[in-house]
Amino acid sequence: VHSLNLPNSNLFFSTQGGFTYFSQDLDRNTTVASGLLSGQTNVDQAASLQTDQFQLFQDDRALFAQEEINWASRIIGTVGVRTERSSLNGDVDKYYTYPKASVAINLTNFDFWNVSAVDLLKFRIAFGQTGNTAPFGSRYTTFGSTTIDGNLGITINDSRGQADIEPERATEIEGGVDLNLFDGRASLEFTVYRKVVDDLVLLRQLPPSSGFATETINAGQLTNKGIEIGLNLVPVQSDNFQWVSRTSFWANDATISELNVPSFTALGGGFGSTLGVIRIEEGMSPTQIVGIDDRDGDGAADGIDYVLGDVAPDFQMSFFNDFTFWDNLSLTVFGHWKAGGDVINLSELLLDLFGTSADYDANAADRLALLGVSATPFVQDASYFKLREVGLYYRVPARLLGSAVGSRVRNLRVGVSATNLLTITPYKSYDPEVHNFGDTPVASGVEVLPFPSSRSVLFHLSFGL
Repeated sequence: VHSLNLPNSNLFFSTQGGFTYFSQDLDRNTTVASGLLSGQTNVDQAASLQTDQFQLFQDDRALFAQEEINWASRIIGTVGVRTERSSLNGDVDKYYTYPKASVAINLTNFDFWNVSAVDLLKFRIAFGQTGNTAPFGSRYTTFGSTTIDGNLGITINDSRGQADIEPERATEIEGGVDLNLFDGRASLEFTVYRKVVDDLVLLRQLPPSSGFATETINAGQLTNKGIEIGLNLVPVQSDNFQWVSRTSFWANDATISELNVPSFTALGGGFGSTLGVIRIEEGMSPTQIVGIDDRDGDGAADGIDYVLGDVAPDFQMSFFNDFTFWDNLSLTVFGHWKAGGDVINLSELLLDLFGTSADYDANAADRLALLGVSATPFVQDASYFKLREVGLYYRVPARLLGSAVGSRVRNLRVGVSATNLLTITPYKSYDPEVHNFGDTPVASGVEVLPFPSSRSVLFHLSFGL
């Protein structure tokens, strides 16, 4: 890092350059022993043994350079570039280069500014690219072991490798404004962005006739457009009471703008169009839910799939409020609102089939009559408002602390908090936040009898010596 301040010019230069080196060698062996006698700890004494080995190797190298020019904190510009290679790419020796640039103009630092109520008014715009490598092993078609008539052999695993797999390239341009008012009593952050991901890395299912089940590919292009707004307020501030409020709003619209392969069901995206599935399709949302329906009213499926919903919400908001009384007692409340977004609810279908749904006598017959005709009953609105967390804390005053425990304890704070206290939703199951297939990308809106979300109550005690 090199810094340069030019005298009498209000210009400050900061130059950075460097090299990053990252290597990872993970080899994990797991042995599960079943049927051990009580008190026995030797795994070789078990009735059944199951072993598993997982290996991951990764070597990344990168060079980067950046130049920042600051003119009296009025105009700040930055340009930079990063070039990197990774052993996870198909060509392990190829470097991929990602540039970036940004500029910010702070009007309140100019001599002409004389609006005392405005502490900060800054306009900013930024452009940047970054890469995202494919998962480990995506470029290999690996072997597995098998036993035939007691003889050990090898088979080809069901995941097909792509020797020419490349990292995703995400290109984003964003602009916004930052505004502070009334000596910090109010602030606003407003950002709009457009992000395009080229060489999109996707895991797709393959037809059984290919001899494989899945493959990771560079499938095309994904476009995201969105908005983010943050509002911070201090509505009340006095000697005995302070109220701090933070409200956030964000929304994103995504489209598969290019797809190099035929449309396919996202991995973990459901169990067929009869029940509704998440389909990756050019020109459509990557989280769209499609399925059969009877649009002509003849009592049978029309033979085509319709768009029945979308996992992605219309927008989301969060609300955080902190109330402080007499500098010692504080109450925090955090809420989250998700508007829109659908889930394929197969829990209700299973409960109907076994006659245990809550409204079985009233509505189950109508829903079951549509099974195989329409997937509409299974695609349900998963909007919600959740009270994420509530906390009440008390800081013991120093005068009481000293008389009770002496001078060795500098501070003492006690409290209680609770999470997931309240959920308001039209969704007809335990919880609208479900993910039946773990952390698979895109396919987050499928439910098959999950465990209900837990509610927690925590007690807090902290002190300093």
